[in-house]
Amino acid sequence: MTRPVRTAIFPVAGLGTRFLPATKATPKELLPVLDTPLIQYAIDEARGKDDIAEELKEAALHPGVDDVVFTLQKKPKGLGHAVLCAKDYVLDGAVAVILPDDLILGAPCLSEMVAAYDGGHMVATMAVEDDEVSKYGILDVISQEGRVTRARSMVEKPTPENAPSRMAVIGRYVLDHDIFDALSTQKPGAGGEIQLTDAIAREAATRPITGFGFSGTRFDCGSKAGMLEATLHLSAQDPELAPVLNAYASATLSQRSAA
Repeated sequence: MTRPVRTAIFPVAGLGTRFLPATKATPKELLPVLDTPLIQYAIDEARGKDDIAEELKEAALHPGVDDVVFTLQKKPKGLGHAVLCAKDYVLDGAVAVILPDDLILGAPCLSEMVAAYDGGHMVATMAVEDDEVSKYGILDVISQEGRVTRARSMVEKPTPENAPSRMAVIGRYVLDHDIFDALSTQKPGAGGEIQLTDAIAREAATRPITGFGFSGTRFDCGSKAGMLEATLHLSAQDPELAPVLNAYASATLSQRSAA
């Protein structure tokens, strides 16, 4: 029987260069999407909370109930190395990794993954277009049944012609505890960094790789366009802000018609 996931790692070491000069004063993960920082969405998801309108008191972490440890990645050696930095602090069993840049609204993605997890390494996946594959780790697919994709391996940021599929890995992982052994001996890969996807792929022979197609809506908040898209998505659901969006859309349409 698979042990429950008791540890979640939040890698937040990115420099946020695409959001300069704002990130000179505020870490990217603290930038708000409408009125809530990215990291808060990630924490809420890890705790199984799917109501974004919860009171701040309910959303806050509570000493004695929630154990929080901060560890420092002294040099920017990649996501795999950042995850490895948490090795001494994780509890027994599988471990979750959440990248706050990947904002997923709707049903909590991590809760869905934990419910479907049956050992090995599980990654959240979504289909992408040809011109997008070089931005992601891509699964080498064996079969697909419902939301679960079986894979023989994965390739980090391949060119479109070398990509084994169009099934991309996004920032949610449920990983067997031995991922730390693989990461400790992992050599640098794409970009000269220690890639988490490379370590997962190395274990494919002994640790099954599965992709999970989540039901929520994902926004790439590591980019300005994605951050704006997420903000507009949430704004459209807020009765107080809908009139502002409608007025802007009408004015924009009028300007285009006049031109």
